[in-house]
Amino acid sequence: MEDCSLVKAPINLSKKYYEDVLKVANPTLKMEFDKADDSKIWMPMHSKKDGKAVINGYVRVQIDVLPQSHADKNPVGKARDSPNHSPFMPAPEGRMEMSLNPIKMLNQLVGPAMRRKIKIWIAMALCCALFVAILPNILGGIITKLVLGLFGL
Repeated sequence: MEDCSLVKAPINLSKKYYEDVLKVANPTLKMEFDKADDSKIWMPMHSKKDGKAVINGYVRVQIDVLPQSHADKNPVGKARDSPNHSPFMPAPEGRMEMSLNPIKMLNQLVGPAMRRKIKIWIAMALCCALFVAILPNILGGIITKLVLGLFGL
């Protein structure tokens, strides 16, 4: 980005810059910009499968180019360390929290549909165990009534 060194100011790869400068210089260049934020682009991630490039997914990227003098005047921290600006990096969402509580870990590892199936299977296993535990009492009562009925007692 020669424009950054010429004007000595930061340049953001935005949709306007793409249409005004980059697309004019290279008409075959195609970029897919984020619908909510024109300063971010979606870059395809490729891998090879059977010798052909296959798109595995997309990564949303923001590209800012600035001169060295500007970077020296406005330092930023690595990752989310202080100072966290240009751009602000929020804490990631959806990370797993380690816990010794097995129910909390199960909720994080397994989706809601699978949790529902697991709960149903546990309820069915408890019903079967209860039935097996009560079965001797039920059979004992039935056999006692039959024996007493045979002897007329």
